Amino acid sequence: MLRNWYSVNSTNSVFYIYTPSTSAFQEVVIPSGSYETFLELAAAVQLGLRAVLATAECVYSNSSRKLSFTLTGAAADAHLVTFQVKQGVPL
Repeated sequence: MLRNWYSVNSTNSVFYIYTPSTSAFQEVVIPSGSYETFLELAAAVQLGLRAVLATAECVYSNSSRKLSFTLTGAAADAHLVTFQVKQGVPL
């Protein structure tokens, strides 16, 4: 069955802005929902980013089919990171 939406939920809604110079992680949470287009998904990601960095941007390009991130206000060495950790599993 072909799906025409992009689901974000508690298992895939979190990523981080990591700044190596300060060893700091800033949590970014994408609002949960089913997004019908990549443009809608990019807007949701941008909403999460702006909760951490007021002028950050996430833009989707139809021609390249990629998301682009601009972390305005973050340190020059900051970058995005994600982790895959199973919930409810003892470490």
